[in-house]
Amino acid sequence: MRALTAAVFAAAVLVPSAFAQNKLITFTIDNETGTTIIAVYTGPSTDPNWGPNILSGYVYTGEALEISIDEVYGECLYDFLIEFDDGTSYEEYQVDICVLDGTEWIVQ
Repeated sequence: MRALTAAVFAAAVLVPSAFAQNKLITFTIDNETGTTIIAVYTGPSTDPNWGPNILSGYVYTGEALEISIDEVYGECLYDFLIEFDDGTSYEEYQVDICVLDGTEWIVQ
């Protein structure tokens, strides 16, 4: 009985740690908007606050920039706020970054 209890306890301890592992999601933002992207803020859709700007520079029209997000706790749905140099912005909600991993996101 003790062996069974120990095995159940060990499994209960190991399962949450498996879900807590981070995964680096990498994709390319392709700017087809006609204006320069100057900032991209993002965060899990479950978080009401925007995270920091994840761009290391600008993304000019017709250019693309690879970005990476350290996805945590199996949350794949992220919200994005994209700011442009003409003062406008664009918000996209519940983007599945796990599906975007290794692909291109065309912003038009």
